[in-house]
Amino acid sequence: WKLDNSGRLTTRNGKCLEVDSKQQTQDGARVQMADCYNNRSTQQWYVDNDRLRHQGSGKCLDIDSKTMELNGGRVQLWECHERANQQWVITYPQSGGSISGSRTGEPQPDGSYDTRMTQEFFRLVIRGRCLDAQRSDFDSRRKGGKIQIWDCNNDLNQDWKFDSRG
Repeated sequence: WKLDNSGRLTTRNGKCLEVDSKQQTQDGARVQMADCYNNRSTQQWYVDNDRLRHQGSGKCLDIDSKTMELNGGRVQLWECHERANQQWVITYPQSGGSISGSRTGEPQPDGSYDTRMTQEFFRLVIRGRCLDAQRSDFDSRRKGGKIQIWDCNNDLNQDWKFDSRG
């Protein structure tokens, strides 16, 4: 699997990152936690430089600029741009190290891709905060659970993995 193809972004509890289907073409569309389904357009993502793009709309995973500095900051879809609220860094807490999305999504000199994103859980970090499935929703595995940014910690609700079966 190559990271220039799309795939599902899953949590440790087996749920997927999903865009609300009624809003997926709109700026500000809600991003939530949901049951995973193969080939569901609302759950398809890919890495594009340091951004995470939604396959169906071409829009980017974005933090509302008014809440970017807060725990509980709103995660949404928005037209892609070059501002800080869409620039994600991928880190691997289990094995250490960090790679920017641009190095992850582009071929290496030998033509291969960094497949660690499909083999290990990673964190998506923006301005020192991690993409986070709200703890109570993560624990209850609630469909439509809240996705937010939160100070990075050792909780499992901040771990993500690409699933190429999507």
